[in-house]
Amino acid sequence: MESFALPKLGDRDVADIRAAELVEVLRPIWTTKPETARRVLQRVKAVFGWGIFAELRERANPCDGVAKVLGQIRMPERHFRSMGYREVPAFFQQLRAMPTVASRSCLAFAILCALRSGEARYAQWDWVLDGLLIVPAEFTKMRRTHAVPLSSGARAVLDEARTWGGPLIFPGRTGRPLTDRVVARAGGLEPLATAHGFRSSFKVWAAEVARVPDEVSEAALAHAHRSHGEREPGLGL
Repeated sequence: MESFALPKLGDRDVADIRAAELVEVLRPIWTTKPETARRVLQRVKAVFGWGIFAELRERANPCDGVAKVLGQIRMPERHFRSMGYREVPAFFQQLRAMPTVASRSCLAFAILCALRSGEARYAQWDWVLDGLLIVPAEFTKMRRTHAVPLSSGARAVLDEARTWGGPLIFPGRTGRPLTDRVVARAGGLEPLATAHGFRSSFKVWAAEVARVPDEVSEAALAHAHRSHGEREPGLGL
């Protein structure tokens, strides 16, 4: 409040402040400091709510609709150690040159398909249909079905995995799903990065190299606020 709201609004009568002024207060930090912007808006809205209750303001709360005007704040996912996209091809080649085991194949498949670790670890053969990996809603973070077109590299990983048998594509030693820690250790990934971090590598690659629209890469990552159009992900592998 002291840093962002009061310098511009602190000497104004609560009855006179309009929504357009709040937009101008928040615009500079709306995308650069999304968490701060959200909290500023929340606290300012509470002030106006009290002002209306105390009959110091007759107009509606000027914060209503401000977020819609500025655009939805895209809160970042929890930070995962990631590898720069320029380093990914060399790591991937190193990974694929190692003896084939389920954990390494699982990691390779997750990289190629830009999957979350759990989506790859729990992947089952009946998810593979007509050149697609269909991840059921109950296995996705957003609880909606996610379809991923399988690249030639991803299909090659599946071909080698068929010899292991069972319903899981990448079974652990007991036939149960691999753990996240086992996959993270595959190919010497730890402590360089995490399996989930390759999704960040993909996102940066999509923006800086492929230069696809943001909504395309967001759909490939199955993020919640984008349209559900799919595109084959890749990192030049």
